[in-house]
Order: sequence, then structure tokens, then C-alpha cells
Amino acid sequence: MTISGPAIPDEDVSYGSEMTIVAVLLTIIVPLIALIAALVLRSQETRQRRRQFLKNWAIAAAAWMCTGWLVALIAFASIAASVGGASSCQGGIDQLVPPMYQSGDGVHWTATYQCMNGGSLTKSVPASQVPGGGS
Repeated sequence: MTISGPAIPDEDVSYGSEMTIVAVLLTIIVPLIALIAALVLRSQETRQRRRQFLKNWAIAAAAWMCTGWLVALIAFASIAASVGGASSCQGGIDQLVPPMYQSGDGVHWTATYQCMNGGSLTKSVPASQVPGGGS
């Protein structure tokens, strides 16, 4: 005589809404871990609906990671463009025009360099580089 538990049907059931919520939160917060988890779980899953869910989850996590890199790239480009501003140096510093030095306290100096094709470039310089500005 054998005793067995209730038969578990091998139905094609999908994950519940809790799994969807966890997947979305994990994807938003740590997309690399979400991608790895989705791929590992998918490799072990036999039910078709769950495999499709895990595939979509992996695609979403990968897309979110790419979006993050894209946003970082756009932010970096924006910051780099705003550093130069409207008076950004065009064509490099003109070596034939001497820089203009300015200081408010005689200790902290800035040099303004004229550029060959327009614009200017302002940099902080030590007093030792300023003619007559310090030792």
C-alpha cells in the first residue's frame, strides 16, 4: 500500500501579481540582478506562461539597464557642454596673445586666455605663474 499526497496538476499557470510587483521593483532598483535572476529562473522553468513572463522580465531588465547608460551618457554630454558655456574656446588657445590675470586678494589668481577662433578660456593659476603676482 502506497500513500501519496494530492496530485499536483502540471498546469500552465502563471505567476501571481506578487511576483510581478517584485519583478518590477527589482528591475527598477537593481536591473543587473533582476536580469540574472530572470535568466536563471527561466532556465529551470518548464511551464510556458512562466517562461514567457521570465523572458519578458529579462528583456525589461536589460532595456532598463541600457536606458540607465543612455541617461548617464546624455547627462555627461550635457554637463560637458555646459562647462564650456557660450564663451567656450574655439580652435584652441591663441599663443600669440598674452593672458589677462585677475585677482581680488593678491593670492588667488585667474588667467583669461583668448582663443584663435573666438571665445575665451578662464583658469585658476598659482601666484607663482603670474608676472609680478607672487613668489
